[in-house]
Amino acid sequence: MPAGTPRSSAAISAQRAGLRGYIEDLSPVVKWGVPGLLVAFAVWFVFFSGERRIPVGVVMPNIVAAPMVPAQAGAFLRRMRETAKVDVRGGEVYVTFPKVNFPLHRDGQLALAQQFTRADELVEGRRRIITFSDGEGERRWRHDGALKGE
Repeated sequence: MPAGTPRSSAAISAQRAGLRGYIEDLSPVVKWGVPGLLVAFAVWFVFFSGERRIPVGVVMPNIVAAPMVPAQAGAFLRRMRETAKVDVRGGEVYVTFPKVNFPLHRDGQLALAQQFTRADELVEGRRRIITFSDGEGERRWRHDGALKGE
């Protein structure tokens, strides 16, 4: 089309038929419903997904509620002694896990600590003070009658 020539109405309607025209032709339910669903999903994702929040220094109930028999407890402790360093000093037990074997999330750490504590109590016949730490030497959980995160 040479410069200065007025556009025809066909050219204008073809241009309007682009994305803007497509959106204008949608029903209000689709036009506002799809963005609404995307916003609702984003809110859910931000506030309700991800790692379970376990507060530090607070006693938590059992995450793993399955019962354990003494034979299972002995086998569990043997496996833990193969993967973690277990020191017994006096009446206290210090369990240090290598960084690669220690669970990343606090709920996994808590479940491991609870299972170890439960197995130790079954095998020993008494409760002992047990301190759990990761491969960097940071104390993560301590059991002294009640399991607490640190």
